[in-house]
Amino acid sequence: MYHNTSKEEYIEIVEWLDNTPDTLVHRFEGKFNRVIKNGAQLIVRPSQIAVTLNDGKTDKIFEPGHYELEPPSKCEIFFISTKVFSAMKWNASANVPFYYGGAYHPTNIRANGTYSLQVADATQILQKLSCIAGDYKTGHIAFELSKIISANLAATLGACGKNPLDYTSSINEISQAMEQRIGAESFYGIKIVKFQITNFNLPYDLGKQIDSGIGAIVGSNVRY
Repeated sequence: MYHNTSKEEYIEIVEWLDNTPDTLVHRFEGKFNRVIKNGAQLIVRPSQIAVTLNDGKTDKIFEPGHYELEPPSKCEIFFISTKVFSAMKWNASANVPFYYGGAYHPTNIRANGTYSLQVADATQILQKLSCIAGDYKTGHIAFELSKIISANLAATLGACGKNPLDYTSSINEISQAMEQRIGAESFYGIKIVKFQITNFNLPYDLGKQIDSGIGAIVGSNVRY
């Protein structure tokens, strides 16, 4: 953007005062006719890191503290929150095998719950930001994480060897298995650090079996 250099104002302090509950990444932008002064003070608060990009590539990463900046002309500055974002809600579905009456029934299980996330890799999350203007919120990533949760939920349920009718009674055990599975990976630079299933929703036909007492018989003859 063209600046009238005769009227430019210089930014002497670069900082992010985060007063939001859901901002993962904040892009620091000087307003029109305001540019970062060479030697400006960079203030990085606890639970933040700052990253400078030069020509779209990571230049420097700053941990909490005070620094003196020598920004190149095309430098971009991002602040990344490193705090844990808790009580994020998810909804997912998974197809699992269920046998009864000598026949296989593909069963769609729906579930919901909460998770906590934290930025684990600043470079990866900034690469994800390439098509997002402005601040990057937890809501920007929630849908993609729900798809990842759905895929991992299907794998976890398939590996647990349990009758779908027993999922609710094993909800904490399955939650821990899910937390171990997805907590071992980073998704777009974000890690899920806590995971809890709140509820399983069985298909209507399985609910009918439970209500009629057939579920108890099926549970004793289930095979995978």
